[in-house]
Amino acid sequence: GDQRSGSVSGARSDQSNVTLDGIDVNDPQFGYAYNSVLRVTLESLQEFRVSTSNYSADMGRSSAAQVSLVTKSGTNRFNGSGYLSHRNTQWSSNEYFRKLTQLQAGEPSTAPKLDKTNGGGAFGGPLKRDRLLFGEYLQYRYVRTPVKSLPGEPQLGLDSFDSFTRLDAMLSSRHALTGAVIYFPRKITHATMST
Repeated sequence: GDQRSGSVSGARSDQSNVTLDGIDVNDPQFGYAYNSVLRVTLESLQEFRVSTSNYSADMGRSSAAQVSLVTKSGTNRFNGSGYLSHRNTQWSSNEYFRKLTQLQAGEPSTAPKLDKTNGGGAFGGPLKRDRLLFGEYLQYRYVRTPVKSLPGEPQLGLDSFDSFTRLDAMLSSRHALTGAVIYFPRKITHATMST
């Protein structure tokens, strides 16, 4: 079977096609299904569309799902939004078989550690009314989870900050020029807490 995150219409998972504002952003290195080579922030997406069959020639080049991502454009009014979510292991329930194993070994029932924080926001508006519009979209992720393959009680830490900036230059009432800058540094750390 195909182990790379699913398939659509019986096609292999690497036969999916992902576009961002009409530009091919497939990951050529790994070829996983539905993965974009660019990370796009949640707030920057206006819409996504998944076509599974009977798509026109402009949709793509693959036999499986065609995933179209469309980003938000700037507006003539300043606006913004934000979000924050936090998941703490303290509020997690334990998995059934893990709990049975722990209780049979005389250990207390504890859920696996997974602390996760996601936050982000958006801000946009006109740089020059009716001519030059912008949108700035930010996202931050913080994850802490144990790694069983390292000695002691090590944790895998992931800190990532993603930024997506879109500029729209209105050339005429029917023509616009759009540019985007995507910045996504990633910091992964391994730390052994005890041995």
